[in-house]
Amino acid sequence: MSEQITLEYIKNIIDNSDDINDVLIVNKYVSIELKQFIVDGIINACLEQNENGVYFVNNFVKEICLSLSFIGNYTNINLEIEEDNVFSYNFLKQNKIFEHIFKDEDVQEEFWFIEDLLRNELRQKIKIENSIESSVNKFLSKLIDKIPNEKQFDKFIKKIEKSLKGVSPEAINSVKEFVNKIK
Repeated sequence: MSEQITLEYIKNIIDNSDDINDVLIVNKYVSIELKQFIVDGIINACLEQNENGVYFVNNFVKEICLSLSFIGNYTNINLEIEEDNVFSYNFLKQNKIFEHIFKDEDVQEEFWFIEDLLRNELRQKIKIENSIESSVNKFLSKLIDKIPNEKQFDKFIKKIEKSLKGVSPEAINSVKEFVNKIK
């Protein structure tokens, strides 16, 4: 791709009433590998987990990421230098840059293809992550993490031994009798 342009540069073009077509380059196709990279990045950004461990899609983040990822990978607009994605999104929408880019049917079809891939991948990922099998597996993993390892168990036994030193055998027998009555 030729020279990258910034949002500030685009703003100057708009302010000067110059033609954006003179500087904006739009690719009509990118490789399937890049499409997968785009979709994976959006999924990583918008798939969230609530306090109960249930996965859901943050649709605002998805919309911003999809739009900016598409622009960043299909045009010569350099969005990497912008720190605020919401500002970039709003700027591009307000100045009708999206409409300008999507005038071409081939570009629209590319966007819809990525949007379909994203929708299907998100649906599949949520179905897997929120399945009963996955939930049970996560619960068991957390439970196993709470079981003391050998060092922790040895430390616990030593603490008990230390605590029981000085306790009379009669007191220990009384505790045993009490425990047996409870059973």
